[in-house]
Amino acid sequence: MGGVRGDDRESRGWQKRDSQARGPNSMRGMVGRRGALLGLVALGTLVAIVLLTVCLTSALIPLLTQVLATAPSASPSVVATQQATAIPATETATAASGSADWDTFTLYDGGFRVDVPGVLGSSHGYFINDFSGQGVDLAYNGATLSTPLQRLEAGVKVSVLYSTKVTNINICPQGGTPIQAGAGNVRISAWQRDQGDTVYVNLVLNGVAIEIHMTSRSGQPALPQYAEIWTHMLASIAPLPGQPVGATHPCG
Repeated sequence: MGGVRGDDRESRGWQKRDSQARGPNSMRGMVGRRGALLGLVALGTLVAIVLLTVCLTSALIPLLTQVLATAPSASPSVVATQQATAIPATETATAASGSADWDTFTLYDGGFRVDVPGVLGSSHGYFINDFSGQGVDLAYNGATLSTPLQRLEAGVKVSVLYSTKVTNINICPQGGTPIQAGAGNVRISAWQRDQGDTVYVNLVLNGVAIEIHMTSRSGQPALPQYAEIWTHMLASIAPLPGQPVGATHPCG
């Protein structure tokens, strides 16, 4: 009764052997092998990622270089359109206001050009005579006055108007003193009117009526105090090359 059967001994012996097989040293060995296996897997994954990155980079860089090298540039017609859009339709000055004694206004729609005092400026133009012409008023814009002429120019206001017909604003010659505008071989018949603080010149050039007037800001007579400015402006009036002669006369 108190003895141990053989099968019990074998069972207990198995249990003992099993427990011995799973001892601390055995567990450490298994953990070490698993750690090594996981390290190898991680290293293999990293190597695969590096190789894939290198392959993709090697393939994409030449392709990107080719695309950038063959990117289409803007066509000449597009560039011309952009430049034409950037130029005002009615007038442009060859120099920024205040950078010199004089700016040259080139009025393409009016077919002429004229020098205006360099220290005067305007933020916008306006339409006249049912949109058949335009005008611009110029006044001192706060530019640095670095020459005697610029200090003189700051004392006047100038307006330039032109139109191919006359409806509500009459800029046709209205009497006064006949003079010759332009210089050299360019001589243009015009009429000058001195009205104290404002002096006017009116003319018709290639079918376009033109009026330019200069006003003294102080209210004092514009001539002869600002005669130097006025004389230069009159001499600078000139038609643009290649302008067609208007078929109709805006002043009747």
